[in-house]
Amino acid sequence: MLLLYIDDMLVDEFSMKEIVNLKARLAEEFSMKDFGPAKKILEMKISGTTKRLLKVSQAEYVKKVLKRSHDRC
Repeated sequence: MLLLYIDDMLVDEFSMKEIVNLKARLAEEFSMKDFGPAKKILEMKISGTTKRLLKVSQAEYVKKVLKRSHDRC
């Protein structure tokens, strides 16, 4: 699975070998930086990564929006 939004990309695959191969092929065509395992994408926190589970949370983003709203009052 490849999730791409503007200049952010997230790759998920059961096989690490396939991830490495995909990154190598993409790097041949595009200028890329590899920041390692994802912790966040599009203001969403990523956790609980196992072979069968990927937990995505926007709790921190919601808190930031609420604080910004509260600060304006």
